[in-house]
Amino acid sequence: MSLDEEDSAPDPPVEPVEFLLRHFPSDPGEYDFTKKYPRSSIFHPRKSDTDGLSLNREGPRYVSAEQLRQSSENPRIREYGRVLAILAGAITALNLTIEIKPGTNPGHVIVPEISITIYNRSDQDKKVIKELKDKLVRLAATEPPQLVIRIHPTPRPVGS
Repeated sequence: MSLDEEDSAPDPPVEPVEFLLRHFPSDPGEYDFTKKYPRSSIFHPRKSDTDGLSLNREGPRYVSAEQLRQSSENPRIREYGRVLAILAGAITALNLTIEIKPGTNPGHVIVPEISITIYNRSDQDKKVIKELKDKLVRLAATEPPQLVIRIHPTPRPVGS
């Protein structure tokens, strides 16, 4: 099989030991700079997350943390943004689904239970998604951590 054929082959299922990446802005609302700990807002579905929370598989076949950060459409994220990695098995252990969803970056996946569409449906759905976001961010406190920061935040200069 040629390299081109291998690159065009469908992505294999996500393994529990894989890390999935998500970029986020370097804002106090996203990251506690004092405690050096991410906030649950990192997992809030964005406007574009209509079918599920977007993540990307990490690795040579997919993307690195820096590649993901640089691929952002938001110039503030490209310059100051940061990237977290979360263990796929930790996501599925919360009874969440990981679906392969080809996108801009190789290895794009979604968690359909956390979408902006669901979030906007009702107050009850907002509450459920808030609880899921809280559970996901607490994975940074597990031993060993199941959520790690690949590119650590630094506060943005005032006025940028």
